[in-house]
Amino acid sequence: MPYRKIHENVRYPLPSDPSYWVEWRPSLTYGDVKAATFSSASADGEVDRGAAADALLLAHIADWNLDDESGRLALTPENLAILSEEDANFLSGLLAERLRAQEVARKPSPTTSGPSSTVR
Repeated sequence: MPYRKIHENVRYPLPSDPSYWVEWRPSLTYGDVKAATFSSASADGEVDRGAAADALLLAHIADWNLDDESGRLALTPENLAILSEEDANFLSGLLAERLRAQEVARKPSPTTSGPSSTVR
């Protein structure tokens, strides 16, 4: 099995109106996470946690069909901010599930103490 795997995006209907949807990337690359983190950092290097959460949400959203009177809305922090509370909570829940899964995957099993330092 190859190291780099292609993960299919998952389409979720939004709870406020199921005719609207988001396509969710089930996993991100290190580069995606790094870009999201740095996009939310100030000039002095401090990371704005709210901006970082928005950047991670946007990184996970591959596409959506949200629109207004002018047409389809771009995937931007400004358009993310206009989501209904119900839809924002739903997407935040998807992100929280993903972060919890990563935490579980990072914990060493009782039979291992973490990454091996032996190079073969």
